[in-house]
Amino acid sequence: MMTREQLVALSRRLRDRRVLSVYLSRRVDNPAERHAWQAQLANQWRDWERSIAQRSATELEEFERARAAIEREMTGVDFDPLHSSGIVIFATADGVEHRDVLFFHVPVIVLWRNGISVAPYVRALKEDRRVVLAVVDGGQARVLEYRYGTLRQLTALAVQPHLEPPQHMGAPATRMHRGVHGATGKDTAQHRWAAATDHLVHELREELIRQTGPGDWVIIGGRADVARHIRALLPPALEARCALTVAISAKAWQFQLAIEARGGASRLRNAADHRALTSLEALGDNGPGARGAEKTFRALYNLTVAALYISEGYLALHPDDAEDAMRRALEQGAEVETVTGTAALKLDRMGGIAARLRYAVPGQAPRSSSAEQVAAVV
Repeated sequence: MMTREQLVALSRRLRDRRVLSVYLSRRVDNPAERHAWQAQLANQWRDWERSIAQRSATELEEFERARAAIEREMTGVDFDPLHSSGIVIFATADGVEHRDVLFFHVPVIVLWRNGISVAPYVRALKEDRRVVLAVVDGGQARVLEYRYGTLRQLTALAVQPHLEPPQHMGAPATRMHRGVHGATGKDTAQHRWAAATDHLVHELREELIRQTGPGDWVIIGGRADVARHIRALLPPALEARCALTVAISAKAWQFQLAIEARGGASRLRNAADHRALTSLEALGDNGPGARGAEKTFRALYNLTVAALYISEGYLALHPDDAEDAMRRALEQGAEVETVTGTAALKLDRMGGIAARLRYAVPGQAPRSSSAEQVAAVV
């Protein structure tokens, strides 16, 4: 899968060339629909052929050559059912320019236009953000890395308390009598297990700090009280990128851990988008923000966008505008987020598209503080 930088480079290189972009999935939940993608692809081929034939015979020839290149490429294409859900292929009349696996389900999409179609691929870029998953149960813990649909173990930790037969009057006790002061053997064992767990908690905290990069998500699962304790001990910047889950244990299967890592990252991303959009909303019509299509596109054309947010609803209703916005944002080095969940509802109230700017738009007065506003009124 391409990195963000590679996607931008490919987009720039093919910006002025006719590109056939094909996205599709073969994996389906209903076995009866496993060949549905073939009929859908054939229908879209025919629709594009009719449309292009009405415009130009030369363009139709270019389209057919790009299509033939994709069909040859697909002859040997297969999916790993555990790690991918779809593929994307970009081709020109000269042949296939790039092919990738995707880690989410996509409908069959065929687009013939200048430049590659980046909008569906932006969803795949979310997989570029690494997830560090820690699972702790009793005296053992595992630290794993999830990225691009693949899970691999980084570290395994374990503690074992030193338990001895309980002593009573200098000899191993076989029973405890009422009225004898001191801890029973059961109490001693519990204290030692608690001390061992506390040691594991601090060891796992240090391991998470060591293994986690500046932009990584962190998911902690397993025993609820221990997971909460670990999270509370993390540095504030890392705790803000951390989520808890009790749906898994250290003995869970790999595919269960991968599902939880991906789901936890999605929850964290939605929360981060919600916070970012709340900040944009608070700016009103002032400051370094743009809400709605008109202001956002003005900022994109002025090359002032630092982060672009597009809801799935806007993408469905305005696919060409969304494609243009994403391409422009990527090429000026901006972050691009397709927003889902509750954050998407907030964004749709702003018009479905918004941007955080590098600086305030010229001509807009900077927003004054509440104290300054009060002073002005007085």
